Amino acid sequence: FLTLTGLAPLTAAKVLVVTISALNAALFSLILRLLGLPRLIGGLFTLLFISSACFVFWSSVIELFPFACFSILLALFLMFRIRQSTALSWITANVLTLGLTTPNWIFGIIATAVRQKLKPFLLICTAALGFVGVVSIIQNPLFEKAAYFFNPIPLMREANFTQPAMQAQGSYESGWQPLNNLRSLYVTTIIAMPATIEVQNSIEIVTTNQTSGFPTGELSPVIATVAWVILFGLGVWGAIRHRPLRLPLIGVGLMLLFQSLLHSVYGEVTFLYSLHYLPLLVLIAACAWFSPFRHIAAVLATVVIVFGTMNNIDRLQSTIDTAGCLSQLDSVKTYQSWDIIKTEPSRDTRPDYSPLSPADVERCQAL
Repeated sequence: FLTLTGLAPLTAAKVLVVTISALNAALFSLILRLLGLPRLIGGLFTLLFISSACFVFWSSVIELFPFACFSILLALFLMFRIRQSTALSWITANVLTLGLTTPNWIFGIIATAVRQKLKPFLLICTAALGFVGVVSIIQNPLFEKAAYFFNPIPLMREANFTQPAMQAQGSYESGWQPLNNLRSLYVTTIIAMPATIEVQNSIEIVTTNQTSGFPTGELSPVIATVAWVILFGLGVWGAIRHRPLRLPLIGVGLMLLFQSLLHSVYGEVTFLYSLHYLPLLVLIAACAWFSPFRHIAAVLATVVIVFGTMNNIDRLQSTIDTAGCLSQLDSVKTYQSWDIIKTEPSRDTRPDYSPLSPADVERCQAL
């Protein structure tokens, strides 16, 4: 629609991403107010949300993640809203969480279960499932690579993207390390770690922060990480103490538990999916205001914002430089031109390409 108004496709995409990212920040701020935070403290934790490594990296990328984040925030907003929301609002939240990223329907389901009795809950979930099913049938002939989300065959293929499966196939250099996944989920989401370069399947070049540690000689990520870990611990304590919203906070805990279980096995780079759980992490951290050490919590949040922002911007720039260097390598250019449709797994013909030079990798990594 935007391109029909005269905008170039890239400009239209940028407008969409900037708009949805602004809506994400605004909606998260409203959720913090519903949580019971004073306006100033709510603003502080909103700054923490938008200065996180996750937001800095993925809200600048033309991709699905910012839109999926909005659907999650909508479910959280309805769950924390004191006034009863309409059935249409709940159906919309379930349609968006299911329709944008299928596993994210758990956010809509849990939020609905918290606020609805059994019969309305079942009716809302059934209506959402039926609507998304109809839309899926309509979109299938319209888009070349569309697949039915309820088709078990594509769902079974997703098992190939679990780390245990990739490790068994010999295509995952790092190997399955659940603790690294959880460290990425709970820490790297907020404070970015340096990107390293991995070569997989002899042709795929992947930049990843899955196993990397603190950059040598830099204090800002260490300070930000220590402050974040303490702040998150105080947030858990505060969430347990915050009785007026105990049921919605239990819902948040269940959502985070599901994400922890899912991403302990799924996806070779956990950070890639971080916009799906960033709101949960910062929401729990914001509950530190309800702990006995609320003023210390405000100071810790400020420390994370200041030192985390310094680190995250540096990490983003260095990752951009590395990607720019890699994009000039002949092997990468050849791989990018290799257009094999994913729905044809039987095809395994690979193009001829220049071998990846270790010196080239080292040069790009040094950036």
